[in-house]
Amino acid sequence: MSTGCWQNDDFLSRNTKEEKKMQLATAAQPKPEKSKEKAPKESRSFMLNLFRGVVEPSQVFPYPDVLTPEQTDTLNMLIDPVSKFFEVS
Repeated sequence: MSTGCWQNDDFLSRNTKEEKKMQLATAAQPKPEKSKEKAPKESRSFMLNLFRGVVEPSQVFPYPDVLTPEQTDTLNMLIDPVSKFFEVS
């Protein structure tokens, strides 16, 4: 019966060696550290830049001129009458 015990101990020691090999083989390997200093990615999106806390002055100043010359003249003609209307007497 002592032989059976010896074989059992031999089996256990072999099993633990194999388990250790498996644990080493399947253990999580440390990930290589990435550089935390990434170059900021430039974007032409106004809203994306606002969310990132970056303001591109070329997108804001001067405000895009979207009116035709005729629309600008019409708007300028309305400024005086509207200003007089809203004056507090």
